[in-house]
Amino acid sequence: MVKFSRLQVPQNECVAVWKPNGECLVVTGPKRLSLWVTKIDWLQRFFADERQYLEISFLDGHRENKPGPVAVWENPVVHRQINVKPAMVLDESEMVVVYQKADTGNEVRRRIVRGPILFTPTSREWLHEFSWHGTDKHDKTRKIPHALKFRKLRCIPDQTYFNIRAVRTSDDAMMTIKIMIFFSLEDVELMITATHDPVADMINAVTSDVIAFAAGLTCAPLGYAMSCHAIPGRSEERR
Repeated sequence: MVKFSRLQVPQNECVAVWKPNGECLVVTGPKRLSLWVTKIDWLQRFFADERQYLEISFLDGHRENKPGPVAVWENPVVHRQINVKPAMVLDESEMVVVYQKADTGNEVRRRIVRGPILFTPTSREWLHEFSWHGTDKHDKTRKIPHALKFRKLRCIPDQTYFNIRAVRTSDDAMMTIKIMIFFSLEDVELMITATHDPVADMINAVTSDVIAFAAGLTCAPLGYAMSCHAIPGRSEERR
């Protein structure tokens, strides 16, 4: 419906005025208008503070990320969607793996961003998501695939615990052996290239060594050896 309208737009407000010919006029207040219109839309303003950014999707398909502090009116003519997202806070013991698409072609580059930093990705960047073995919430002594999903890597010493069940000795005794592994991350690039789940690799290597070590001992000597000595073999080579 076309009607003549006298419109007053207050300060800090914005409207999209649709004219009878289909043209959209975006007006930011303070302003007073007198014109023929078919529809008036009051626009929403999106804000991002110093620890946030605006992810803006445009109707032509491209995206922009604007770090805060910033404010943008959502324009129905050019914008498809605007989201407010938190920037990633990295302390000095944390890092992220960032992939970036080149401006031309399909080439993708990888880089490591280390803290301390307040990191905001560009529209051409995305973060590597790690999916590692983690603790089963129903059994704290068991590790299961994809239980740990995260984007921040900690570069400080860490540890993991699990049980190796049904370990058989040479005299046919069955045992459950508790394992503690202490490790630290030294080369992120090498880790990403070599494995997608280093925790699973450690668990498999140690489990294999423990089973092979126990198979050559009887029950009593095995208990003494496990309490007093490190297990020889591949696990030492893989540290």
